Amino acid sequence: MSLNIDSLNRGNSLYSQDNKLKSKYKDSSNDNSEVKAKSTSDKLEISADSLKLGPIKARVTQGFYDNPEVLKQVSQKLYNEIFDKDGDIDRK
Repeated sequence: MSLNIDSLNRGNSLYSQDNKLKSKYKDSSNDNSEVKAKSTSDKLEISADSLKLGPIKARVTQGFYDNPEVLKQVSQKLYNEIFDKDGDIDRK
C-alpha cells in the first residue's frame, strides 16, 4: 500500500523566500545610500579671525614660544588682559 501526500507549499521553500527578502532589502539599501550620497555635502567656512591664528600656530610649531623671554612677555600680556590693576578679574 502506498500513500500519496501532496505538499501545500510546493515550490515555496523557506530559503527561496529568504533570498527574495534579502534581495529586496539589498535593492532598497542601495537606493538609500545613493540618496544619502547625493544629499550629503559638507562645507567648511573659515572665519577671518581663525585665519589670524595661522601665524601663531606656525610660531608654536617652530618653537618660538619656548624662549623664556618670549614666554615671559606673552604671560605678562595675558595677565594684563585678564586682570585689572588691583589683581581682580577684569569683567569688561
